[in-house]
Formats: sequence, C-alpha cells, structure tokens
Amino acid sequence: FLFTVLTVFLVIGFLIPARAGADSALKKYVIYSESDPFPGYIVGYGKVRIDMEPDGSTTKEYLDRLHEKGQWYLLLDRTAEFPDPEQVKYDADARAFVPLGPEDITPARRKELDAQQKKQEIADRLPDWATVENAVNNISNLEEAKAYLLKLSRVVYWDVRGKPE
Repeated sequence: FLFTVLTVFLVIGFLIPARAGADSALKKYVIYSESDPFPGYIVGYGKVRIDMEPDGSTTKEYLDRLHEKGQWYLLLDRTAEFPDPEQVKYDADARAFVPLGPEDITPARRKELDAQQKKQEIADRLPDWATVENAVNNISNLEEAKAYLLKLSRVVYWDVRGKPE
C-alpha cells in the first residue's frame, strides 16, 4: 500500500510541472483587420503554441497566412486580458488598443443600428390607429377593400423581408 501511495505522489509530482511548462509555451494572440469593417477591428483571439513543428495545419501557420486576407495578428503577454472587440480596436501606429470612435461600427452594432432604423422607418410610414380604423370603416366596395389589403400586405411583407420595395 505504501509503495502505491509513493508511486502516485511521484507520478503527480512529475506531471504537474510538465503541464505547467506546456501552458507557459502558449501565447495569446489577437487577430485584427486592416480595413473591414474598419482598421484595427478585432476579428478574433485565442492561444497558440509558437514552437510547434510546422505540418500545414497548426494555428501558428494559420496565423501566418492571415495577411493574405487583409488581417494581421499580434501576440500578447501571457498575463494580458483579451480585448473586447465591442469596446476597443488595435491602432497599428500607436501599437496599442484604443477605444472605438463613433465612426467605428462593429458588425454587432451595425445589426443593432439597422434594426433600430427599420423600426423607425416602419413607425414613420404607419398612420395612427384612428386613420386606420376610419379607412377600414369607410370601405364600401371590393376595389377599396383590395387597395387597403394591398397596403396591409406591403407592411407585413416589409416587416418580414426587412426592407421596403
């Protein structure tokens, strides 16, 4: 029994330092774009072993191929926090992360702005309820009913499609 306990402690003693050494070889990286949707936009981030042997599929080799797509990466200090792409961008001239300016619109923010704009456009084009009720009450023939249904259908179509036609 004592031999088994000592063996377990020895194995654990060797494994823990080896695992710590493997973690220390990992480098944090941040991928940023030169132009799309704006210069310095943070596309992604993660960890990579820089000392891996090349075989065509390692993360290091993937990072090296990024410049072909107009994207670049930089390595961070192991203790550094990953940046928030919705808050900062990478300024290559300053070699630092800087806060986003009002002209820097991330894809998530673009989606929010588009949804707000769509909602506002629909609200601007819709009449008040009294006008709608009056129009429905004043329908007296089939042609007026068709015209009104066409207007209603256009609003529903716009809402579902996401843009007016």
